[in-house]
Amino acid sequence: MQSGYLDAIKADYREFNSGIFEPPPESTWVGTVSTDTSNAGLTYENLQDFSLFLKKASPGSFIFYNKLPDQYKDQLHQQYLKTGNLDEIKKDIFKYSSEIKKQNPN
Repeated sequence: MQSGYLDAIKADYREFNSGIFEPPPESTWVGTVSTDTSNAGLTYENLQDFSLFLKKASPGSFIFYNKLPDQYKDQLHQQYLKTGNLDEIKKDIFKYSSEIKKQNPN
């Protein structure tokens, strides 16, 4: 398993427990993390707004979300619109990421 992937999982786990995201240094999984926490103007009605919200609200989970195929992203978006439960969305992101990893072990 790629060490960058493991580092991203560890960062997401730490964020889930502490509420603070500390990206792993030089990770190819993370990319740029925004520190702007303003959600003003986001309606979450479209996938782009939902993605921006998730990136700001949970950067660790966003790492994995961003690597998912569009069909999974859409399912997560629709689920969030129905429930508004971000913790469940984060759990499902990890579940889907694990499924994808099992399908593509490289």
